[in-house]
Amino acid sequence: MTPVELHRNIRLSSTRVDAGPGATVRGANRGRQLEFHVVGPGGVTHYEGESPPAERTSALDVGVVAAAGDGTKVSRVYVAERDSDRLLAVDEQSDNESLRVVGSAALGEPIRYLATDDTRIYAVTEQRVTVLETRSFEGYTAGVIPVIRTFDFRAALPEGPARSAPVSGIAAGNDRVFVTVSGQPYVVAVAKPRL
Repeated sequence: MTPVELHRNIRLSSTRVDAGPGATVRGANRGRQLEFHVVGPGGVTHYEGESPPAERTSALDVGVVAAAGDGTKVSRVYVAERDSDRLLAVDEQSDNESLRVVGSAALGEPIRYLATDDTRIYAVTEQRVTVLETRSFEGYTAGVIPVIRTFDFRAALPEGPARSAPVSGIAAGNDRVFVTVSGQPYVVAVAKPRL
């Protein structure tokens, strides 16, 4: 993984990551320290450092199909567990040497895509968009990630191929979340609910 200093347009020292095929890098939307997670079928690995290259600090053995960084807390990442319907909030333990699951939510069907903003997590399954709370610093009562609201986005699509096309992506905008379906000329906009 090679960071780039955008203000001066220079490439910084690379960090070698053992991620395997299908892995992605997820980082928070803020922070000056180099800190990120590598997530994928092989698990979640946390890296951090004052300057590049970052050092591997911890890992968690959980297969991941989708992930999103926390917009407020740089040490946290949200992951959709492989072969499951669970959303997991993964964070560093207080010793900064291991990762742990700090919260989870079962959504009733496998999660395909995730997105976040400063206060919410958006999980997309083949039928629904579920909005959950990040609670970046407060934590979760009994380890359960609270659900704010669930939307059946398929109802907004016209009858026919669009209703049965697989989900192909999600993006969180300022006031709405946008969901796309594969091979169809439609984007479903879901208004963000209030907390």
